[in-house]
Amino acid sequence: MRRKPSIVLASAALLLAAAGTGGAFASPRPVASGPARTPSFMDGGRRGAAAPSSGSGRHSAGRVGRRALAGAAPRPRRPRSPGERGRDRDREGRAGRRGRARPRGRPGVAGEVDEVDVEAAVAAVVGEGLVAPRRAEAEDVAVVDDHLAVDGGDLLDVSLGYCSKKLITSRQDNMHLGLENKVVMVTGGARGIGEGIVRALAEEKAIPVIIGRDEIDNLRLCQSIVSQGSKCGHVTAELTSNDACRRAVEETISKFERIDALVNNAGVNDGVGLASGNYDKFVASLHRNLIHYYLMTHYSLSELIRNKGSIVNISSKTAETGQGNTSAYAASNGGRNALTREWAVELLPYQVRANAVIVAECYTPAYDAWIKTFPDPEEKLNLINEKIPLGKRMTTKEEIAAMAVFLLSQKSSHITGQLIHVDGGYVHLDRALL
Repeated sequence: MRRKPSIVLASAALLLAAAGTGGAFASPRPVASGPARTPSFMDGGRRGAAAPSSGSGRHSAGRVGRRALAGAAPRPRRPRSPGERGRDRDREGRAGRRGRARPRGRPGVAGEVDEVDVEAAVAAVVGEGLVAPRRAEAEDVAVVDDHLAVDGGDLLDVSLGYCSKKLITSRQDNMHLGLENKVVMVTGGARGIGEGIVRALAEEKAIPVIIGRDEIDNLRLCQSIVSQGSKCGHVTAELTSNDACRRAVEETISKFERIDALVNNAGVNDGVGLASGNYDKFVASLHRNLIHYYLMTHYSLSELIRNKGSIVNISSKTAETGQGNTSAYAASNGGRNALTREWAVELLPYQVRANAVIVAECYTPAYDAWIKTFPDPEEKLNLINEKIPLGKRMTTKEEIAAMAVFLLSQKSSHITGQLIHVDGGYVHLDRALL
């Protein structure tokens, strides 16, 4: 999409006129008092709302601007057909329902655009000399309703003119999964894969609730998320305790008045093997890795049913491939997989979905501690990476989180009872052929 120099000049001039005269072409956007500020998506302001215009979008503003510069009266608009008026109503309705502008054009280049105050925009236009014609390559441009954002350049069309890109904040890309204000408990959510899931939920404007035994870790992540303008909660709980699991659920309901989804994630590969273990160690490992999956879901069940929620169980390849010297952990993951299928069946009448994300090799703090037990950790790590088919690298916690968050959302509304491997082909591809 290329902008003609005449439109650039007209739009900039029109913006200057709007700010200076307050006349017929005054900007519909609020004029901020005091010094110019950088708009932020975290300040609770209106996000990405398309500005009403006196013409039919950007091009009408350009036509009216050119005639105004020439001293002529604005040319009357052509009456819009019923079909055009219907499309406009549909677009405005969708933007209003979503509370943000609907992206159009080439997606994924520039983020949504927050409100821009006119005084700051005028100062930027004059200060940076953007009244001169500027060109932007089509591949650098994305359209958000009536806003033209130029990625890698300096310009932003706000319907009535240009301003510096420094005056906008592009929100971090998310998947727009419809999870806004959904309360999601994440066990073991303060570190590793759990942290990745909590951050992904925050990006989707959900309300993650971290359930973990280390209050300092819980607070650290929770405060980090809140400082970025998102919501987050936490409950300190030792999940090997039945009472602690029940209390974690009760406190979440007390704080947020609902539970929409649950991610069972907490656990550790504790090396309780067949020869090295015993009764007490084996049972303790089941409590660390499996039993709280059941307890957290059991105590959350009424809320999940009431809200037609979703359950995601994080599991491991060890249930399918084995590993050696980890009988209890392998048994726990086999139990996680079996419970996922069982719950999917039991909860069908209530439209509550249950799925599992199966992890193979993902570098987390726990993995780091394990790899350091080898005489040459770097050599061992390289050997593992060489066995991962896709890219010869480990799966990132962000990649696992993306799948988990998708499964929590209604975008996966007909997926239940599935064991989904996010592992670069580790489990199912014949590595001998690679």
